[in-house]
Amino acid sequence: MQIVDFRRQCAARVLSVLLMLALCTIVACSGHAPTRPVVPRHAVNTPTVPEHSGLSERRSEAQAKRDLAKNSRDSLSASEAGYYLDVLQGRLLQVLGADTPLARTPERIGINLAQRVKFDDSNLRLSPAGCRALQSLAQALVEFRKTLIVVKVGVDGTGRAAEMLAERRSRGIADCLANYGVPTRRIVIVSGQFAGNASTTNQAGDTLELDVELVLREAKGDS
Repeated sequence: MQIVDFRRQCAARVLSVLLMLALCTIVACSGHAPTRPVVPRHAVNTPTVPEHSGLSERRSEAQAKRDLAKNSRDSLSASEAGYYLDVLQGRLLQVLGADTPLARTPERIGINLAQRVKFDDSNLRLSPAGCRALQSLAQALVEFRKTLIVVKVGVDGTGRAAEMLAERRSRGIADCLANYGVPTRRIVIVSGQFAGNASTTNQAGDTLELDVELVLREAKGDS
């Protein structure tokens, strides 16, 4: 009989301990309830193409060409011009296709970008998506280092607002080319009002053109 009572007492003690452990666990959990992780909120901004401080709208085409011509690696002799332009034209046709009109003169090739480059009305600058449309062109221009790229953007309208819009869009295209590796010393920005027609303007009436101009050295010899 004593053995049975002892077993009953042991069982009661074990059950009491288990109940106490369970109660402590419940209290501990209720005091440290898991919290939902806080997700940081970021401001939603329209992405833009990074700007390059090396670009300047005050530098003239003539000055840029003189600076490039000081280095024989960045310039051509007059006798090389024709062949160099032939190869450049073939490369541009390869990367742009027949849908992008080209206009050639003895020392330059004009590239009509009116139907290729799209600007978002809500963002005056060129968006990353718009910049990607110029990637193949920019990579080709990197190869032909003995040229000066003149960015020309004109908008439909008059007054200071139209001028500022043209300036920002010119800068957006120039920054895009620089982002893909075209040295800023080879880019000149020109913005304003340019005469356009149905083949050189987009639906908004904007004129967008790149002039790829040869950089020729002085006839007296290389520097």
